[in-house]
Amino acid sequence: MMDQEKVDILLVDDQPAKLLAYEVILKELNENLVVATSGREALEYLLKNEVAVILVDVCMPELDGFELAAMIREHPRFQKTAMIFISAIQVSDLDRLRGYEMDVHPESIELARQALIRHGLERDRSSIL
Repeated sequence: MMDQEKVDILLVDDQPAKLLAYEVILKELNENLVVATSGREALEYLLKNEVAVILVDVCMPELDGFELAAMIREHPRFQKTAMIFISAIQVSDLDRLRGYEMDVHPESIELARQALIRHGLERDRSSIL
């Protein structure tokens, strides 16, 4: 079997400890985990790079997760990119609805890891690129 090229998974959170936790949980995917500590940093990365999946914290200063997701979705290149909201706080039903309207799914980090595995990120990268 040929080695497949790793895909980038962008992790966006303003708290370094949470980013480290995400990396520990997601490292078994054996993909490139790229971290951004702000919405602005995430946008700068996306201007120059392709990603397979974006995990976004809902509550961040400056640009919150909803604002960031809306800006990302405006770019034609990222309209179909998978995005998952991650939050340490309880997400309200209204927040869930806002996420689903942007085709961004709110999940816990563990559910996000399971979803990435279930959707075959390791095995079939062509379906998500």
